[in-house]
Amino acid sequence: MKNILTILLLSILFVSCKKEAKVGSIDLKISHVVGDKTFELNNKKYTSPTDHPFQIIKLVYYISEVSFIATDGTKQTFNEGFYIDVADESTFTIPFKDLKPNKYNKIEFQFGFTRANNYIDYLEQTMENQNMFWFNPVDSLAYHYMKFEGYYDSLNLGTHNFFKYHFGPTDGNDNSFRLSLNIPEFEINDNSFQAEIEMDVYEWLQNPTDYNFPDYTMVMMNQNTQLIYKANGQNVFSFKELIQDDE
Repeated sequence: MKNILTILLLSILFVSCKKEAKVGSIDLKISHVVGDKTFELNNKKYTSPTDHPFQIIKLVYYISEVSFIATDGTKQTFNEGFYIDVADESTFTIPFKDLKPNKYNKIEFQFGFTRANNYIDYLEQTMENQNMFWFNPVDSLAYHYMKFEGYYDSLNLGTHNFFKYHFGPTDGNDNSFRLSLNIPEFEINDNSFQAEIEMDVYEWLQNPTDYNFPDYTMVMMNQNTQLIYKANGQNVFSFKELIQDDE
């Protein structure tokens, strides 16, 4: 009887001394490349899949509803929209605090905004967000998902043509899409990590449709063009690296 009581007391002591798992954090960092080349603004060093030399002068976009998926299938979603501007490195890193204790192996996010979230009050009314308004006769006012702009030289003939690759909710359609990226398993318990994902801008111009700049001059109200963006965007992002911060 004494041995049984001793075992019970030791078990209770062990349970009471066992540390409760605590929340942690993760910083999601987004980097950018153009195919096998480094990303640079205002540098005509790229060639499109349809053989047009081109340069990028602007690339701004949103991701939203970022979710971290645990190995047991549970999900924690941060229901916010995040603005990324390749000209502003401070927008490349998105911090997520209070991530629940668990083992995670997947990140999901929406490129742009679902129809349910694409309304004016979803985002804080900063100048950057106001510059992304999408004037939509169906749903009144909403937001672009992306503005990708630059110049191309038509078949290297010395011309200087502007291209505008604007992606959003044409005619009220939900053209946003959700992406899921597998990542190495990591455990949250009073610690922090950095996860890097990469956007390959070149993929917006190919796979499955090679995007020929001269063919797409009217893009915002052309749903067929928006569907090309949506399809090409499926392969734009990839996982790069996971690092645990020093304790």
